[in-house]
Amino acid sequence: MPPITGVAPGYVNFPEVSEGAKGQTVSDIQTLLNQAGAKLKVDGDWGPKTDKAVRDFQSKQGLATDGIVGPKTMTALMSGASAKAEATARTASAAGDRMNLDHELSSPDSRLSVAIGNAEGTRNADGTTRAAYHGHTDPGNQKSNCGTFSKQDGPTNPKQADQAQLRAFRNFRPQYEQACATAHLDPSDPLLAASTFDLYNQSPAAVMEPGGFLSKFKELHDKGVTPESVVNARIQSFYKPGADKPTVSEVLAGPGKLKADQLRRTTAIEEVLNRPATKAAESVGKANGSSEAKTVAMAHAKDQIVLNSTGPQVGQLKQALKDAGFYDGPVNETMGHQGMEALNLATKTLGLSGPADSQTIQKIAQYAKSSNHHVEVDFVSQFDPKVPGDYPGQRSGLKCDNACQYMMEHNKSGKRVTPGDSSAYEHNFKAGGMADTQIQYMESQLKKGLPVMIGVNHPNGTQGTGNPNGTNHYLVATGIHSDAKGRYISYNNPVRQPGEEVRGKDTNQENRLYLRNGQFEQLNSGDPYQLRTVVENKTKGNG
Repeated sequence: MPPITGVAPGYVNFPEVSEGAKGQTVSDIQTLLNQAGAKLKVDGDWGPKTDKAVRDFQSKQGLATDGIVGPKTMTALMSGASAKAEATARTASAAGDRMNLDHELSSPDSRLSVAIGNAEGTRNADGTTRAAYHGHTDPGNQKSNCGTFSKQDGPTNPKQADQAQLRAFRNFRPQYEQACATAHLDPSDPLLAASTFDLYNQSPAAVMEPGGFLSKFKELHDKGVTPESVVNARIQSFYKPGADKPTVSEVLAGPGKLKADQLRRTTAIEEVLNRPATKAAESVGKANGSSEAKTVAMAHAKDQIVLNSTGPQVGQLKQALKDAGFYDGPVNETMGHQGMEALNLATKTLGLSGPADSQTIQKIAQYAKSSNHHVEVDFVSQFDPKVPGDYPGQRSGLKCDNACQYMMEHNKSGKRVTPGDSSAYEHNFKAGGMADTQIQYMESQLKKGLPVMIGVNHPNGTQGTGNPNGTNHYLVATGIHSDAKGRYISYNNPVRQPGEEVRGKDTNQENRLYLRNGQFEQLNSGDPYQLRTVVENKTKGNG
């Protein structure tokens, strides 16, 4: 597991966390406790079992058994994990950025899809297609297939074939994630995810039948998710329990070729994930002076960061990207595909040119600092009698938008501002993160000292909607900031009753929408808000 970010070396600034806490920090602590021997469900919810595991760990380490994870306990967790856990962490770091399965299973051009295609022989490691992509005959069963995943018995068009198989992957995903949860494995681990879905693509039975790959997850947890352990698990997945030879019907390559085939496929996956599968492969790569290796070496010589670059400078760049709201992956010292996507988005949004270097880091960091904006707004509840309805006698408690308008008109900028009173002023947020035009508009208004009204709903969309964009409640956005959790929008929430102002104000840390995978949503809540719309301002007077 990569180190928890936003914390000083030695974890001297790590905030105290205890029973009742929820969120990503709790998930990280649970993972570390499991690496130290606990058997917790990593769910980000600190209950009695997590509390007991913390106290047991503290007792073994000679620390105060107070059930509070502060600087000393966190330092002990990070440094006192077993050698197996450290090896697993090094493997995860070498693998580059974690996989976002929502993205990976939505596109035939994702890293996971290309890895499977490279194993199938339909795609090259750089994602370009080979001749087999357009159609070929399977040597095992003589059936015709096409597409990235060598889809059979279905569409003859490669694009249609790819979408059909991606749907099958998405249907299988819950079983994969449940197996990961049971074995305390990270489902976003690139090697684990790519290997599982590749084997499922090759032989669903080898994954799901008794003795199949999913049943090997506990062993992978104990040994670590490494290329060697994955190859061995893949081979054994073709054996039913108690059998002394492969018995799964989909061994199309023949029993004698099973080991070579699984090693070949894993090596092909590793090629896409940019991790050498064996020391021999490393030696061959160095001896041949591959173009990829040369590119990285030349980039280092010029103080530049490219795909597969490593070192402290990569960590600095990732932290700057995270602070600026372009990146929400792990902050480590390996530049993977997720980091490169964030870098490309930042350079496009900020108008940067040339290769990424120390100046690029400085410019992104300056943007992150300068783009932290906040405006002061007088809070008012939508239940307050001074908030008018749309017509005389209408109950004000129904009108969150009117309460937002009241707050915006009573901001501290000295400018009279009100949200647009027509649907023409309300714009759909398209989950484009900081690069979304609506967020850029919001940022420009906050920079002028003006608040912005935003519309939210709940992720599952079951709370009812008030307009075509899916909004069912309005808030007043008062700032864009960054903290250890990433980029967020602060807001005033008028839904609070009079007397509960402290809970409705933007000073309440619950009133934040954090950037996750391009979307802004509330964290650590059982019923979170999710950004849906941004309402354009109309200014009056000095506006």
